[in-house]
This record gives sequence, structure tokens and C-alpha cells, in this order.
Amino acid sequence: MTRWKVIAFALLVVTLIALIAYAWLLVVYTIPVLEITAFMAVAIAASIPVWVCWTIVTTPHPSHLPSKENTNYVELKQEKE
Repeated sequence: MTRWKVIAFALLVVTLIALIAYAWLLVVYTIPVLEITAFMAVAIAASIPVWVCWTIVTTPHPSHLPSKENTNYVELKQEKE
């Protein structure tokens, strides 16, 4: 098997074990498991816009783009015509 197939198979096994463990915990400790699951779902859903906003805020403005002060719109328009 290739390296990626081994990694994929290992991920498959770990996921199945986690699913079985989650089902067992759901039967034994129903309410706490549901509370933790709901909290994790809300936290993950709320973290997506936080991550997007953080990326927007921390990404530097590209300096290679010409600014409006450096370009003469009339000259550019005349060159295109």
C-alpha cells in the first residue's frame, strides 16, 4: 500500500473507534454527552466567522497594487481606447 492509503486506513480505524466510543458514552452518560456535543457544535460553528474575521484583520494589504493617488485614471482610460 502507498503511504497515503496507510494514513487513510488508520484514519478510518480511529474514526470507527471514536464513533463506537461515542455511541457507548451516549448510552451510559446520555445527558452529559449531549451537553458536551451541543457545546462543541456551537463552539465550532461560532469559530468559523471568528477565523474568517481574524484572517481579514491580520492579512496585510497587498503593496503591489497601485493606489488611486499613484494612477491617473484619465491616462489609463485613454490608453485603453
